[in-house]
Amino acid sequence: MLMKIRIAIIEDHQLVLQSYELYFKNTGTVKVMDTFNGGTVFQKNFPRIHHAIDLVLLDLKLPDHKGTDIIGWIKTHYPKVKILVLSSYEDTATIVQCICKGADGYMIKNCSYSELEEAIVKVYNHMPHLPDTISWATVKAMTPQMKLIASLKPQELEFLQHTASDRSYGEIALLMNKSPKTVDNYRNDLFRKLQVRNRTGLVLKALAYNLISI
Repeated sequence: MLMKIRIAIIEDHQLVLQSYELYFKNTGTVKVMDTFNGGTVFQKNFPRIHHAIDLVLLDLKLPDHKGTDIIGWIKTHYPKVKILVLSSYEDTATIVQCICKGADGYMIKNCSYSELEEAIVKVYNHMPHLPDTISWATVKAMTPQMKLIASLKPQELEFLQHTASDRSYGEIALLMNKSPKTVDNYRNDLFRKLQVRNRTGLVLKALAYNLISI
């Protein structure tokens, strides 16, 4: 008899969670070992059970954590555990961001139970899975941009937003409660990371990457 794939599910909607449990209870391939309704309780309890988990089925929209942060946490502490994202988000940027963070596969929530089961088996067997709406060529092309975005610090993102105003760098420093030298360091680091030479280029690149709004 083949061993079942042991999974943990992170999903904050109880009815959805129960429907997954009921379906997998009647399959010969997947066994639900534990469920969690948020990122905090998952991070608290997963160290205790990680040795018994092959794959985490993760909803991105959680009440207490960003799903992408949970992906990063799992891959940092338990790199051998597979991650299959199951989300209602269908945009390419979100899918690529999840893959860049370390997810092994991505499914859209409108899939059937059997399609989800097939994706779990595929990912468990070291075959990455993507929705039909996106190709691996697209993921590869967007990966450098997504890795760059992921590398930006919260303070740098805040500074970027302020650069789209008519405030001087000195005024931005006061607004952020930082020294002028610190703000200069933010600017210079962002010039380097975004490969621009001036404030106008910085704003244009930030807009192109959807990092700021005006």
